[in-house]
Amino acid sequence: DVYNHIKDEAGKAEGCSVVLLVAPDADALAACKMLTSLMQLDYVMYSIKPVGSYEDIDERFTSIRSNMGESVRSLIMLNCGGIINLAADEYKIEISSYDVENEGGTELCPIYVFDSNRPLNLENVHEEAHHVRVIDDSLNVQTVQDLVELGYVLGESGRGESDESDSDLDDSDAAETERVEQRRRLNDGRYEGLSADQRRGFRREVRQHLKAYYKGSWQSTSVASLCLELAIAQNRVSNELLWLSSLGLTDQFVHERIGDERYLADVTKLHQLVLTRNADDAGEVGTTRVVDDESQEIIEVNIASCGRRGIRLVFEDEYRFMLYRHWSLYDAMLYSSYVNSSQLLGVFTKQAEARLRQLFASMGVPLVQVQQKWTYMDERIKRELRAKLEEYAPRAGLPDFSYGSFVLVSGYRTQLAAADVVYAVSALLESAGIGSRKRGQAESDGAVGGAENARDEIDATTGSRNYNGVGPGVSAAAGLNAALADASAASAAGGQQVAQVEDMGADWQKAFWRAYDALGSSSTDEPELAAGVALATQLQRAVVETGKIVIENKRMTSLGTFMKVTLAECPALRFFLESPMALSRLALFIADALRGIGRRSKPVVVAAPDVLAKTHLIVAVTGSARFGDVQKNAFHSRFRRAADQMGAHVKQVRLNTTCIEIASSDLAFSSPTWSQSAEVCQSRTVSRGQSARDGPTENKQKLLGGGEGGED
Repeated sequence: DVYNHIKDEAGKAEGCSVVLLVAPDADALAACKMLTSLMQLDYVMYSIKPVGSYEDIDERFTSIRSNMGESVRSLIMLNCGGIINLAADEYKIEISSYDVENEGGTELCPIYVFDSNRPLNLENVHEEAHHVRVIDDSLNVQTVQDLVELGYVLGESGRGESDESDSDLDDSDAAETERVEQRRRLNDGRYEGLSADQRRGFRREVRQHLKAYYKGSWQSTSVASLCLELAIAQNRVSNELLWLSSLGLTDQFVHERIGDERYLADVTKLHQLVLTRNADDAGEVGTTRVVDDESQEIIEVNIASCGRRGIRLVFEDEYRFMLYRHWSLYDAMLYSSYVNSSQLLGVFTKQAEARLRQLFASMGVPLVQVQQKWTYMDERIKRELRAKLEEYAPRAGLPDFSYGSFVLVSGYRTQLAAADVVYAVSALLESAGIGSRKRGQAESDGAVGGAENARDEIDATTGSRNYNGVGPGVSAAAGLNAALADASAASAAGGQQVAQVEDMGADWQKAFWRAYDALGSSSTDEPELAAGVALATQLQRAVVETGKIVIENKRMTSLGTFMKVTLAECPALRFFLESPMALSRLALFIADALRGIGRRSKPVVVAAPDVLAKTHLIVAVTGSARFGDVQKNAFHSRFRRAADQMGAHVKQVRLNTTCIEIASSDLAFSSPTWSQSAEVCQSRTVSRGQSARDGPTENKQKLLGGGEGGED
C-alpha cells in the first residue's frame, strides 16, 4: 500500500514528485538504491538529497517547501527522522489537494519514515499525525499508541495538581509534560474516578512507562529489509534487491548495532527468500563443482542459492577477519576486533602476537603463506583453513570465528562478499568526515554525481541527484593519506562528474555520492569499490594502532562505572575528528580489547580534542560480557542532563546521537555529575541484540547548556 500510494501520487504531479532524504550509512544507501530501482521501473521522477545532521534535515525541509512545493507529492526519510517530532509545524509541507472532497484546497505532504533508530518520537505514530507514516514491520502499533495516550493523560491530568515525586523526573519529562498540556483533554477511563492519591500513583506509573521506552537507544529492522518487503508486495523481487537487502543487514551487524541473535534470525529469513526466489532456476537443492576463473581450482557452488539468470547469491560462512580477501590473512587477524577481544590472542603485546603465530603453527600453516596477500595463498591451504580453524580456534579463545553471510557471484566466479562491500562503502563515507563541517569554515555544498544512470542529474548547488523519469535505469596515518588520495582519484578513473568545490577532502556530500556509486559495483576491480577496500584496511589499521597506543601507554582512566579515554596527539587524530563513525569503532575496539586482556567489561567514553576549534568530539559505547552482545545506549539523554546541570555547551551535530561535540572548557570528566551520568551505559542487554543509538524526543534539543564548566 505504501509504494502504491507513492506511485499514485506521482501520477498527479508534473515534475519531480518524490524526495528521498538519505542518511550517510550503508543501510540507508542500499535502501535508497532499492526504492529508486522500483521507481525507475514505474517512471516516477525523484530527487535524492543526502542529510548528515539535524541541521541538514531542517535545511532540506525549508528548501523543499520553497522550491518544490508545487511538484513534490511524497517525502521519504531513510535512517533519519524517526527520533524527531515530524508532526511539528516546521516539518509540515502543504501541497495541492486532488481529493474530490477537498478540490482546490491543500493538504500536508505525506512523510514516509524508514528509520531503524530507536526509540521513535511517539508524536510520529500518533493518530493525529496522519501525514507522518512510520514504516516498521516490528513496530507494535497498539503498544506505541498506548504509550502516546498515556503521555497525554499525564500532561492533561497533571494540570493544576501537585505531585511531590515529580522532582525525580528528567528535565526532558518536564518538557514533554509542558508540551502535551497544550493538547486537547483526553477522556481516559483509566484516570476518571480516581482519588487524588490514586491519580498521583497513576501518573507516577505512566512516567515509568514513558521513561522505560525512552531510556537508551537501539536499532530495529534494517531499512533495506523494509524496502525488500515493499518489493515483495509489488512482486518485483530480484537477486539485485536481495543483494542490497543483505548489505543493509550486514551493515548493522558488522558495526555492532545489532547482536548475534537478532542477526541470525534476520539473515535466516533473508536466506529463505533467496532460496525461494531462485527455486525455479536452481532445480534441486545441492551443489555443483566448477572451475574458478582465477585460480583454475575446482570449487563447489550452492546452486540452490544461485539460480542461472544474471547475478547469483551464495550463502556461506564468513570469517570475522575484516577484509581478509584483500590483504594477508595474518594482518586481517592481527587487526581484527574479534581476535583482539580474545583473552589469549589479544595482540597488544609481543607475547600475544607470538600466540597468534603459534596458532598458525598448530594448524600446520606456514607463516610465509599467511603473511602474503590472500589472493596468492596456496589454494589447498584456503580450502582446508575452515576445518583447521574449527579444530584449533576455540582453543585460542575464538569459538565463533565465522558467521553466515552472502557472496555475490557472476557466472561461476566469486566476486563480492557482503561484508567487504559494507566495509568499503563505510570507509568511503568516513573519508570526508560524515555530517561534519570544515573546521573554521562554512560547509561546502558540492557533490559528486555518478555514472549509475545516464538520466541521473547532479545539482552542484544542493548536492542532490535527480532522476527525470526517462526509462529504467606503512604507518596508519601514511596509509590513510595514500588511500584517501586513491579514493579521490577513483572518481576520475570511473568517468564520474565531479563538482568543483573549494575543499574536496572536506566535502562529505562528495563522499556520499562516491559511496553510493561504489554500492552498485559488481567487482572489486571497479575503481570506486577498490579505493574503498584500500581505505577500509588503512582505517582499520589506524583504529587498532591508536587503540594499542591508548592501552600500552595507559591513556585511560576508570571513573567508577565507565572508562574514560582522552586522545592526545596521535597520527590519525584528524581522521577521528572528522569521522564520528571511525571514533565509535575505536571506542568499540577499546571496549572489546579491554575485555580481552581480562579487564571488567564497562562502558567506554572516548574524547578527541580539536585544538583549533577548542572542542572535544565525544562518543560512548556500552560494555558487554562477550563479543556480539549489544546493549542499549542511554549516553545521549543522561549526558545531556548532566550538561544542563553543569551549564556546559553541548551540541549534537550528527545523526548518531551517541556522538556529541562539547566545548573543551566545559569538559570535566572528573566531575561527579559526568561520572554519574555515565551509568547510562549500564542499561540492560537489549532483547535479541538490538542496538546502540539514542535520540532526543525533540529536535530542538540539539544545543544545550549555557555557562562555564570545569577544566579538563
